[in-house]
Amino acid sequence: MTDYTHERIAPLPQLPVFFRVYETASSLVPSHWHEHVEILMILEGTQYINIHEQEHILLPNDIFVINSSDIHSTRVSVHAKILLLQVPWHYLEQYIHDFSEVHFQEHFCFDLMEANLAYLDMRRQLLSLIEIFSLKQDGYELAFSARLHDFLHVLYLHFSQRVPASSKGQKNTARLRETISFIEQHYKEPVTMRQAAAAAALNPEYFCRIFKKNTGITFLEYVNQVRLTHIYEELISTDDPVMNILARNGFSNYKIFCRMFRETYGQTPTQIRKAHKTSVSAAT
Repeated sequence: MTDYTHERIAPLPQLPVFFRVYETASSLVPSHWHEHVEILMILEGTQYINIHEQEHILLPNDIFVINSSDIHSTRVSVHAKILLLQVPWHYLEQYIHDFSEVHFQEHFCFDLMEANLAYLDMRRQLLSLIEIFSLKQDGYELAFSARLHDFLHVLYLHFSQRVPASSKGQKNTARLRETISFIEQHYKEPVTMRQAAAAAALNPEYFCRIFKKNTGITFLEYVNQVRLTHIYEELISTDDPVMNILARNGFSNYKIFCRMFRETYGQTPTQIRKAHKTSVSAAT
């Protein structure tokens, strides 16, 4: 099952990065982080990203850059097609001096930037990566790497700034990472906010403030989101009764579960399970 705590990403064979284009009808990835720099471009539909106390709505042709170690969550309510590019920290560090101080612009909104030549160049390079990767002609790895470097060069040259790291901010982020890891390990249990605050070595009141500031939701909402993603995976991968799945994933309030599930995925558990079985049957 996917680890939503610290996402460990393996580059593709013969390529220095992880790259794919994927489609999803509905998805939720609770707050997590990774050392890679992540680039998303929306090809179809809409995606929501929560980062730094703000929710961004990504529409077709929008590009979004998630800087290394930034805690973020993503969700898709209806169908979306998304380009995903994840560039390892150590790869960028080879080419950019003091890369730990570099912060890339995050949201590139097509409606606001369609006349920006640097943005249009980045968009063109990303679309070129899709074509090269899908065709996989002889020597495609060289062509892919060339376009990748063109994209990263424009991103660094036109849309980055140097921001000295804040020791206090780094400390709070590190503590939140510990909290997120703690929740992932104990979400099946009746975990409390005080237990999580203790795991982060913070007093409960301060813990509540910085947790919501960095994730955009309360501690309890986050725990239930984590439970919800695991429940969703079991719904589509097993035929077990819904109440049994809820029980082993720590969700005791069926009424709250039903409301959250429908708000997140746009359908009831029964509808999701039926739709998944239909799509699997059609594919085979």
